[in-house]
Amino acid sequence: MAMNNGCDLNCGSLFHYLKQAVEEGKVSEERLDEALINLFTTRMKLGVFDKLENNPFNDIPYSVVDSVSMRELNRRAAEKCVVLLKNENSLLPLDKSKLKTVGVIGPNANNRRALVGNYEGTASRYVTVLEGLQDYLGDEVRVMVSEGCHLCHDKMQGLGETNDRLSEVRAVCAESDIVIACMGLDSSLEGEEGDENNEFASGDKPDLNAHVR
Repeated sequence: MAMNNGCDLNCGSLFHYLKQAVEEGKVSEERLDEALINLFTTRMKLGVFDKLENNPFNDIPYSVVDSVSMRELNRRAAEKCVVLLKNENSLLPLDKSKLKTVGVIGPNANNRRALVGNYEGTASRYVTVLEGLQDYLGDEVRVMVSEGCHLCHDKMQGLGETNDRLSEVRAVCAESDIVIACMGLDSSLEGEEGDENNEFASGDKPDLNAHVR
């Protein structure tokens, strides 16, 4: 199903069965050829099959990393990758002139681990959602913050009670003209079962029925 819907590459072992899938008529040989052409064309563009001395990518110095031009390129790429699914009443972009207080809540509001994944280097500066908003709003708009809850536990502090930040969240919401909630996972939880990078080595859910509980 993945191959038939445009997935050319599988990083696991599932696509080892594609020969059998073609023989059984589950995947056409033409679709398999298309995937191979896409993958090998990319490798050719990267010079993987060239001699080391003939590959221009091998001569790029490390000083280029995090340079001003690369930051600008990264910003343009990020802007083009963002997908806004809903913008009710043209809420975004935020108009600072109409705001006095902005509330930012959630475990990923100021979580730098949420900015990276399983394959990343070291950034010279990590800008979380909170930090980005503070930079944008400056001293003109007050920013109130609450972590709200733990990513996976039912309380923030070991000696606290369940939902020990709930009153803080309510206070922030009550004082704010607009509230930005930063939810989701970070790299300590995201991943498949057995990932060494995963804090619990169990993936981001205990089983495939977790979403209905």
